[in-house]
Amino acid sequence: RRVRVHVSLLASLTHAHATVAPKVKTAPKVKGSSKMVTRSSPHRSDSPSSRASTRPGPGSRWCGLPGSAVAFKWILFLISVVVVPLPTLILLRSLAVVPDREVEALVRKYDELSMSAGSGTGSKGIDNTTAIDAAAAAASAAIDNQEWQGAPPAYVISLVQCSTDPTGFLDAAAIFLHSVWKNSNANPHPSNTARYGYAAYAIVHRQCDHHAPLLQRLGYTTLVRDTPFQRDQIRGAELRNSIERALCCGSAEYIKLYAYTLTDHPVVLHFDLDCIILQPLDELFDAMLYPQSSLRYQRAMASIALERRADPIPKRIDAYLSMDYSLNWPWHREAPAQGGWLVIRPSHDVFDEYINIVLEGNWTGGFNNDAGWGHLGYGGWIGSAAIQGIVAYYYGHYHRGTTSETHGYVELDVCRYNQIGADMIYRRAGDSNGQCKKYARNAGEEYDCTDCRGTDVALVKSVHYCACKKPWSCPVAREKPRERHRIDVLSGLVNLTTCNILLREWFLLRREYEDRMYQESGDANILSSRRGKFKQDVFLDYCEGEGKYIPIVHPKEVLTGEAEAAAAAV
Repeated sequence: RRVRVHVSLLASLTHAHATVAPKVKTAPKVKGSSKMVTRSSPHRSDSPSSRASTRPGPGSRWCGLPGSAVAFKWILFLISVVVVPLPTLILLRSLAVVPDREVEALVRKYDELSMSAGSGTGSKGIDNTTAIDAAAAAASAAIDNQEWQGAPPAYVISLVQCSTDPTGFLDAAAIFLHSVWKNSNANPHPSNTARYGYAAYAIVHRQCDHHAPLLQRLGYTTLVRDTPFQRDQIRGAELRNSIERALCCGSAEYIKLYAYTLTDHPVVLHFDLDCIILQPLDELFDAMLYPQSSLRYQRAMASIALERRADPIPKRIDAYLSMDYSLNWPWHREAPAQGGWLVIRPSHDVFDEYINIVLEGNWTGGFNNDAGWGHLGYGGWIGSAAIQGIVAYYYGHYHRGTTSETHGYVELDVCRYNQIGADMIYRRAGDSNGQCKKYARNAGEEYDCTDCRGTDVALVKSVHYCACKKPWSCPVAREKPRERHRIDVLSGLVNLTTCNILLREWFLLRREYEDRMYQESGDANILSSRRGKFKQDVFLDYCEGEGKYIPIVHPKEVLTGEAEAAAAAV
């Protein structure tokens, strides 16, 4: 039936074209046309009234042609045989069984048709653009009505440094993974709107490989990796001598780049352990995976909060970045990419390009616009010799300089994606006091310098506990400037109320995680940690004082591997 509808649409297009065509004075007599068209008509009927209605009557005219029904059906027949290319008809037929096809196949077919439409000619040299556009639009509509059938997005954390006590990172990894589950289609709650599933990975540095089994038992697929290069192979002397002093973790932090090698997944998201997700990120996936002409893509782009609204959107989005403007200065041209929040299209070629950039070592220290990677200002801030610097350089210059029209990155609103709650206004004495830390790329450019310290948590998609400190440290506000372990409210970097609201979100997720584990295991010990009385409006029942965090009581099989041992015995 769907094929017939599309043939009818093509007939309507033909009629619309014919009504503006010049009239002809005579028309050739077509023999046997009524019989032929009746056989090929998509609305064939053998009733006498139907047969009678198809006969040309006296005085009938269509663009000056006698016997309009006969001529029309001849034209329709010729269109179906000559004008419409066979691949288009095959696609139209396949739409009837589209639920059995994967969305990726539709995307590929859509792209092929779009490319064909651009050429404007078929195999016979006849202009078939309209027909192909109609088929491409039909394919696009089919895409809009389908859920993603391919591999799910991969959520990745990395364990770069570690100690013998796993308490901090284990709880952080558990709560992060719970936030991923909650905002995926695996969560059966009726209010959940997420359409994508997930896969969870933990990239573990070789020096921390003894913790890999713990993460595996939490639900992560663990990848134990070494630093992807040798420091003595770096050709640039300044980078070679400085890289181990780069915050946070020196050259070991480069294991985060292994996220690019997870090419079994269409999208990879890398987060630091001190992150949580508060809302589904489906709009980011839709804009990366669906064609620009599809409604899915258009709805997604309309809902994504952009940092620089005037920036052009690349034809294919390869990455979403969240820039850390809190570390920048108003006069500094380039800002660091937040190294703990990265959404990418995986690629072994991109991974290799990163490593080649590091080995070339074209990096210098300093705070001016000639320092950093490529002497282009990608440096001066924390982590410039590591992930925060090289990612900004790669997408801002190295990659953008060659393929920005078709491939590129989109900069997201830092107050909503990867919210750290920090100030973006420079507030020190001098000519730059009160200016936005986000440098205007072009003269006269207007940009939004939103104060993230006041962003409503209902708008926040994900949180990164940097400026507001780690939840498991049960932090309080500073009373003296040098109290670096406390929340910096003295300089105005953060708003204490906003930080407390964001910290409470982490503890609410912890409570949900415990309830879920208790329901699955029936182990009442999981709930035994709810005894804290310190600032319960923020930390609920999980802190007994500043720095006195009560760890999660994980199920026994997570801590000891008893379930794996029992399975091995069987």
